[in-house]
Amino acid sequence: MKISNRERSIFEHIAARYNCLREIRYNDPYNNVADIIQAIETYNRSIIWRTFEYISLAIQSIIYIFFGSIDNMSIGRYQLKVSHILSANSVKFTLSERKISFPQNRLPPMLLIFKSRNDRSILFWLMKLPKFNFLIKDIIDIDKLKYFIEEYSRTMPSDTGFTYWYVASELFRIGNGIPK
Repeated sequence: MKISNRERSIFEHIAARYNCLREIRYNDPYNNVADIIQAIETYNRSIIWRTFEYISLAIQSIIYIFFGSIDNMSIGRYQLKVSHILSANSVKFTLSERKISFPQNRLPPMLLIFKSRNDRSILFWLMKLPKFNFLIKDIIDIDKLKYFIEEYSRTMPSDTGFTYWYVASELFRIGNGIPK
């Protein structure tokens, strides 16, 4: 695929971040995908943007007292959905569209959510769910990997060209030594 100079600059910036992350971690497909997601998401959402997300989450915890729900937003360096954080930590909740409520608790577990926002193990938990697990007996199923990335990034069917999947697949190829 041919990409523009701007897209190439973005890709090179994300690839540099990914290579820095990859150098400090054990090299396996789950870690590679987690590093890819972190590189893309930290490029897309600066620390300032994430700070506003945390402030929003704090405000929502106060609003919860009055309205009984919080937004199922994405937070942290991996942009984990609040519902994923809660599910991975076995917290009971109900999800209605984008609203999360806790029928058995008067207050939401905001401290747990905030503490888990950058927890890599939650991303691993998500990747290993049967509907997403792309690594079966040490063989990578590229179609399932693509499905996971597209669901994770909420890629629209009309998205073409320089997409989250394009960047992720190129970085995954580089990180796993897969030739083009």
